Amino acid sequence: MPANVTGNNPISNSGENLTLLNSSVINNCGVGLFVGTGLLVDFNVVNTSFDFNGSWAIQNGTTSSQNAVSLVNGYIVQPHNWIQNFGHMTLDGTYATDGSDSGTRGYLIDNENESFTVTGGEFFNGGSGTTLNSAGVGSVWLGALVTPSLSGPVVGLIDRFGDAGFASLTASSAVVSGAVQGTVLSGDILNQNTADHLAGTSNCSSGTKTISFGTAYGYQPVILLFDETTPGGVKLSAKSTSSFTATCSEASDVFDWIVIGNPY
Repeated sequence: MPANVTGNNPISNSGENLTLLNSSVINNCGVGLFVGTGLLVDFNVVNTSFDFNGSWAIQNGTTSSQNAVSLVNGYIVQPHNWIQNFGHMTLDGTYATDGSDSGTRGYLIDNENESFTVTGGEFFNGGSGTTLNSAGVGSVWLGALVTPSLSGPVVGLIDRFGDAGFASLTASSAVVSGAVQGTVLSGDILNQNTADHLAGTSNCSSGTKTISFGTAYGYQPVILLFDETTPGGVKLSAKSTSSFTATCSEASDVFDWIVIGNPY
């Protein structure tokens, strides 16, 4: 599908809402479905298979594009060159297999745009290359089975097995991985990756106590002190981005402290 039906005319596009339904695209010497780089062109590919084409099964553009391809319940069986995307692309319930020659190019899927989302489906790579181009742009994968593994630039992942590895934040059956608001808030802003970085209870010794942060703050934090032994008996005598010193009115006052990181 060329980008424009009249050559270089930027306002004349090939078409919108194009559908390829219940079809087979097989044994082409080149690309199975090639969508030229352009604007306002979108393909809905439903219940369609791409088998043993000489180049990419689907190639959405060659440079950055707004063209969109939606592959629903698709089937791809090719030893190499599954998908290349420079536009917007979604895969829903797609089954891709073979991949026996993935080692020649080094990968089977080359995503070069921020808009590439996979929902469900199964991807079986039988070769020595990776499923994703490691030098490509990050994509989002939700509950897909990828063998032998999903490696490469992935910016969002929901693991179908629920072992995404943030059990410290929520239940052990959590299924979301990557940076979530809980880790960003407690780790990056509040600096509470381990105990005694955000708050603690300490004792003065000879009327003074210095607390050193395990990780220095980027900017001077706010520090609050509360004396448990003598009301109003503790004050802040020195502070920096890496530590603070408290002075107590009694030699061994117990005091509580809170540090609030300031990211700006």
